[in-house]
Amino acid sequence: MLSRFCFILTNVPIYIYRGILACILVFLLLGVTQIPDGPFTRPHPALWRFVFCTSIVYELALIFILFQTADDARQLLKHVDKNLGKPLSEKKYGGNCLLYDSSHPSDPFHNIWDKMDIFVPTHFFGWWIKTLMLRDWWICTVMSIMFEILEYTLEHQLPNFSECWWDHWLMDALICNGLGIYLGMITLKYLSMKPYHWRGLWKIPTYTGKLQRIAAQFGPYCWIQFDWQPTSSLTRWFCVLGLIFMSLLLELNTFYLKFVLWLEPPHILNILRLVLMVFAGAVSVREYFQLLDDPADPCFLGRSPGLLSTKKKKHFSQYVKKSMRLQQNLIISQQEDVRVTCMCRPVGHWEYRLGSDLLLSLIFPSLFMPVLDIRLWR
Repeated sequence: MLSRFCFILTNVPIYIYRGILACILVFLLLGVTQIPDGPFTRPHPALWRFVFCTSIVYELALIFILFQTADDARQLLKHVDKNLGKPLSEKKYGGNCLLYDSSHPSDPFHNIWDKMDIFVPTHFFGWWIKTLMLRDWWICTVMSIMFEILEYTLEHQLPNFSECWWDHWLMDALICNGLGIYLGMITLKYLSMKPYHWRGLWKIPTYTGKLQRIAAQFGPYCWIQFDWQPTSSLTRWFCVLGLIFMSLLLELNTFYLKFVLWLEPPHILNILRLVLMVFAGAVSVREYFQLLDDPADPCFLGRSPGLLSTKKKKHFSQYVKKSMRLQQNLIISQQEDVRVTCMCRPVGHWEYRLGSDLLLSLIFPSLFMPVLDIRLWR
């Protein structure tokens, strides 16, 4: 019966939708007023309580969608936007990889301009925000390179991951990601050197000072520099690897969810989800670092890291479950004598990938992430 919930909803009155919305709003109001404060207090603790409660609502929605078929989940989203539930036109960024195409004298750099889309600014600003969250240049750089390796690993499943070599390493890793990380480190340096002396708004005599105090309310109350120290102990090493693992999984979930549920990248649902992940991720990383830095402090065991990791596992479970159901409609295409598998692998290919991934894991332990790519696609 649950799997046909979308069909049932098409015949119910509008007050059913209003009732569901009212239940969500009452839960959010209750949570904002009753849930204890977290590590962040600016601009107001109620904002971060709201983020945590919204994360719980989002988690419950993921659990419900997990029990639906792929088609039912897509049809369910049509109650949010009638334009959803339609197959996506996936864009492949591979093909002609010439930087200078002499066969087009009018525009020999057309291959470069063709790769310029919404993902270019999102790469830059995304890594700037992630640097502000993680506050570590080495971890961000490792994650940036690892994600490009994951794109190579999973390009047989997601057409968006099929890119030219210079698109992977020059435009993405070096320019967009690198500049975003560099800007993030400059911002971190400014925030660490900024003095934090607070006065009441009404104790400031000038209007300029009052405006500056209002603007500062949206910044941090104080600043803590993250020193992850991954090589200080074996436990710390695996904890940092776990942070990298979950961060990369969150990145992959963004692409797989839009692929399975047919969500366009600029759609409002994708944007709202990313905003929620940014706020929830900032709290989770802060609590996770405090747990590693001072494990004896019971006040910072935190709720957000566990909730965020649960959401990531739900994302991943949804893709695995719905992809296995879609294997009955697989399409295997031939292009330039290269066998391209859209959703599954040839029999025996996963054994090769498992061996290569384990070998890479011995060379660089944080490279164990592609092992997730197996998922019994036989």
